[in-house]
Amino acid sequence: MRVIRNLTAALVLTLAIPSAAQAATITVTVGTTPAGDSAPFTFHVTGPPCDATPTDLTFTLSDGQSKVLPLCDSPADVAHRFHVSEQLPAGWQLASIDCTSDDPDPADAFVIDIPTATAFVELSPSEDKACVFRNAKVPAPTPASTPATPVATSPAATAAPVPPSATPPSSGVAGEQQRSPVRATARIRAQARCAARTARVTVSGRLIRQVRFSLNGRRVRTVTVARGVRLVSALVPLGRSGPRVQTVRARVTFRNGAAPRTLTASVRRCAPARVAPQFTG
Repeated sequence: MRVIRNLTAALVLTLAIPSAAQAATITVTVGTTPAGDSAPFTFHVTGPPCDATPTDLTFTLSDGQSKVLPLCDSPADVAHRFHVSEQLPAGWQLASIDCTSDDPDPADAFVIDIPTATAFVELSPSEDKACVFRNAKVPAPTPASTPATPVATSPAATAAPVPPSATPPSSGVAGEQQRSPVRATARIRAQARCAARTARVTVSGRLIRQVRFSLNGRRVRTVTVARGVRLVSALVPLGRSGPRVQTVRARVTFRNGAAPRTLTASVRRCAPARVAPQFTG
């Protein structure tokens, strides 16, 4: 029995000590307007597994409260980062998500999606990043006023009908401008410098649903894009043989049913370092 208790204590101690792969954190904080409100806000955190444990966390915070999440490193592309999402209670709206870090790499910049109340966070070993979700209470609706009683007018005072305008309004409501639908767009950009093993390729645009990367006709990566995200960055493995200049194609599909597009970019594999001959006397 003593041996079983010792093994149990050792197991608990082992689980309590974060491994080297978990030496990175995200701190989530809530702020409200008006300040000091006790409304609870529920958060969901998903992302890559840490130490073979799936990342699927749920917790609740109120105004001024924070939670530090010990996690691990993640890929830089948006689809495989950590996703921190907030569920707003009735009567509240998300005003902003303010994230900070000391990471100088522009490829690791935060991606903020206000419509889905989600922050996409990249983590590298030993990094500490933080996001503040600022919520505002929705004002109560103003009661509708009682319509005034119409005043009868004599026939002589009745205004003559106005002839219809030659140019009809652009929508069903007079004086209202009809908004043009958002157009699906996509463009591709590859890193300018040569790469030894992998090259970063970025696709940006609107209403992108999925991007399928291929190198020299061989499919190497497929990324499913979250709603509202306008930039996808992926590391494409280069072929170790063949020409130094290689062709990357990105097959892009859209959310609004627009015809898929195939974008093309070129990447260069760095020349192998030359080894100087050594002569022995």
